[in-house]
Amino acid sequence: MKFNSLPVDAKLRVTSKFGKRNLGIENASTFHEGVDLGRDFSKPSTKILAVKSGRIIENRWNNYRGWYVIIRHDEEYSTLYQHLRAKCPLPVGSIVKAGEVIGVMGNSSDKDVLKVATHLHFELRKNGKEIDPLPYLMNVESEGLDLTESELKKMVSVMIKEALDGDGKDVPSNWAKKIWEEATAEGIVDGSRPKAYATREQVAQ
Repeated sequence: MKFNSLPVDAKLRVTSKFGKRNLGIENASTFHEGVDLGRDFSKPSTKILAVKSGRIIENRWNNYRGWYVIIRHDEEYSTLYQHLRAKCPLPVGSIVKAGEVIGVMGNSSDKDVLKVATHLHFELRKNGKEIDPLPYLMNVESEGLDLTESELKKMVSVMIKEALDGDGKDVPSNWAKKIWEEATAEGIVDGSRPKAYATREQVAQ
């Protein structure tokens, strides 16, 4: 199991680790079943991202968890994202890709049950049992493009076409217009220049 994205669009900042803890917060569990990740203070909100592609199997409210989402990645692994600011807009059954936004970091919960600061509580479950996600968070591997050879060739062709912006016609690309105009004025383009010689500098350009 490898994560293909961090669960937040921010630098990884763990504010509470997995395992035994004593935070002194009323109604908070003494064994932390996930890790808490802090917000990015440089921007107004921190987005929550799917760490790996999968299917949303829960998207609802719980008095303790607040708004939360669970994504099943395969028969073995699932991840939980807790205390979202609002309900995830993606319904149960939705397929998500690694790095896809599933919500915004918040502090949702029943304030009479649990009072928390803005953060993401993140859990990794293997066969339904919570395990420490930190080693997985420290070894994120970007997900490669899932393209066939023909799709990749087509994509590269389009990118080159857009970059050159010449569309294969007898029209200079934007980046070459000045050079083209100078070459036209000197008779290089239409062959009217004696012997149509080009300087080494012009060839290089």
